[in-house]
Amino acid sequence: MNELQAIANEIIKTKNVNVYRDGENIIDQTLLKFTSNNFIDQDRDRIVEEFNHQLSLIIKRAIEQAQSNFDDKTERSCYLSEIKSKVSKSIESPIHSVKHLLKEIFEERLHDLLRRARINDAQKQLLDSVQKTFDQNKSLKLDDFKDRLENEFQSIIEKVRNDLQSSFETAPMIAEKILKFYNTQLRCKQAETTRENIYNLLYSLDKVQYEQHIQIFIECLSPVREKQNGKVEPKSGGLWKTIKSWFTGSSDKDIDLAWRVFKDNVKWFLDKKNDNKNKKLFAEIWRAVLPKFEEELSTFISNKKSISSDPTTVQNLFQFIENAMNSQSIMNASGRIAKHILCADLAVIGLDIIIKKAIDMEQANYESKLQNSTNEMKERKENLLKQCSAMKNSFELGQTLAKTIGEQIITDIGRLL
Repeated sequence: MNELQAIANEIIKTKNVNVYRDGENIIDQTLLKFTSNNFIDQDRDRIVEEFNHQLSLIIKRAIEQAQSNFDDKTERSCYLSEIKSKVSKSIESPIHSVKHLLKEIFEERLHDLLRRARINDAQKQLLDSVQKTFDQNKSLKLDDFKDRLENEFQSIIEKVRNDLQSSFETAPMIAEKILKFYNTQLRCKQAETTRENIYNLLYSLDKVQYEQHIQIFIECLSPVREKQNGKVEPKSGGLWKTIKSWFTGSSDKDIDLAWRVFKDNVKWFLDKKNDNKNKKLFAEIWRAVLPKFEEELSTFISNKKSISSDPTTVQNLFQFIENAMNSQSIMNASGRIAKHILCADLAVIGLDIIIKKAIDMEQANYESKLQNSTNEMKERKENLLKQCSAMKNSFELGQTLAKTIGEQIITDIGRLL
């Protein structure tokens, strides 16, 4: 089984490099094509549809080639056909994960292109209008132009905001997507691994199950909030950060409080009657295992530009759960711990960290893009106003000069007559 998985992993690694390269080429070609045609807003849906179609073809072809390569390399192996079929099927998910990353890259670049197209188009229309006014030998009223410029500015910002909103992922959408990554990856790993592996200690979670599981921890925190109301509740960061904020100390008093709150709600211990031993083990998990788990996951996340569209975050969550389960504290007390329950709790805490961070990042990304667009438009607006003011001054100077020259010519002619 491990031999088959090693073959599959090598094929996946090679194919994912090729898919990423081909995907980037499609992004370049798609955007270049529509840029050359001076596309504007109405072409957006067509651009997205064409890219998604091309990307789906790349992914489909890569999966077919990968599975064909796997079949060729394992044709003479002694493994049963159903085992080979399971491993072959598991190739699909890792290759599909690249699709999410490529779509996010494409949408990011498309947004920037659309924003610039809107700004450039509006600027051209305004300048053309000003030039037309001058061509008709009319004086430009700068206040009127300022009003038109401000209206155009607000219109473009509204379009940018609507465009960002159309691709903005709400909190429920992000939670659903990350849970889907979790469940898909878990099912794939369960098909590949042996009974002893952590993947077979975990179970799939839908949104309702996840929220119910989280609610258990939230209810545990309610009495703690009442007793420790002097501490400031963190504004964001997820459940685990909230838990840590009330149990940051390492004194016996801190552990006593944590144990009283959690002992009837966490089902980590097989022998419920042995309260002293359970409390001691709980203290080790609380002081060492959970902080290390949170630190590993948070450090990994901090280096990510995106979470909600990157399945590798959830893939690494499983590794951090395994690291926690292989810690000295848990290994030494292996026979006293309900591993499947502790694993499930670690998974939920980890998912909460990931989901909350992804939501924060999505909101920050939205606000940053909107602010950058607004700042750029303000700069363009000021430059355009200066440009038109200069054009107006030149036009009026020309009119004055023409009038002066005309009057001088008439005077000179009068003298001659």
